[in-house]
Amino acid sequence: RATLVLVIPWIEGRQDLFSYITTCSDLYNAGIPFLLRFHYVITSRNVSQFNQFMKSKSSTSFLALRSLELVSNPNLHGRMGLDAVNSLAEILRSASNLRHIQVTGDLLNRYRALYKALASLPSLRCLDLHGTWGYEPAQLKLLSQLQSPLRVLSMGELEDDLDIILTLANFRRTLEELQLEKTKFCYSPTSLCYPNLTYLHVTSIRNLRLSSFIPAFPNLRTLNFSCLDGFDDEDEDIRDSNIRFQTRHPSQHWFLTSLAGDIESLYTLGLQSEVSVVSVDVTESSLYGAGSKLADACLTPL
Repeated sequence: RATLVLVIPWIEGRQDLFSYITTCSDLYNAGIPFLLRFHYVITSRNVSQFNQFMKSKSSTSFLALRSLELVSNPNLHGRMGLDAVNSLAEILRSASNLRHIQVTGDLLNRYRALYKALASLPSLRCLDLHGTWGYEPAQLKLLSQLQSPLRVLSMGELEDDLDIILTLANFRRTLEELQLEKTKFCYSPTSLCYPNLTYLHVTSIRNLRLSSFIPAFPNLRTLNFSCLDGFDDEDEDIRDSNIRFQTRHPSQHWFLTSLAGDIESLYTLGLQSEVSVVSVDVTESSLYGAGSKLADACLTPL
């Protein structure tokens, strides 16, 4: 049996591992910590049962948890009661080795104890708040209190005048990937820099000025974005400003490997440096009268 236990760390699939360790009690006890390292979804229906299961194993079983998805959808699972909220908070306080958390629904906005428990996690690397139904104050409060060295962050819709570069300053030394929804960047001069950020996905952004972006994210490799509300005269001014900035500061430019966006976005960006792969999102409305813009947008040497 000792030899059979040695096989456990090499089994990759959760179902395969479960089938293997349920063949005898010795394998089961040895395999539970490895089984808990997979991704688990917690809802109002299963949170109390999950908490009781964890406590029935050992005092250290919570430390084996690595990835959780916290879902609050009253239409599917019912509203979380006080007992369920307390159980979830207890799980979060005990699972100090959690690396990935995904929050969906109204949990942060409705239950104060939960974002306090989330903020106290010391080892969190990936935080996904994209599905939190636009509860911006709760998102920002959590980020202001979170001390974990985040590497990956995904957020939902934010207010127009929010400066993301300043808002996420606590994570500027560790953040590697950032995904945002409907966010407007402010352009006040700042010395803040995110040297490790290589992936940026921003939907529906307005006024993307390279004079702010390149100094803040100097090592960006992948940029995926689109403009908000189409193209207008202001975007033409932004394009001119971006081209002038690159001309005046030839040492400040990106070495992008991937660039994706709609025709208007790529045109407005006015990027002059080389890009390995460019993906253009083409729609019938964007093609109407945009032939010259498409040509200009594709002048970047590939």
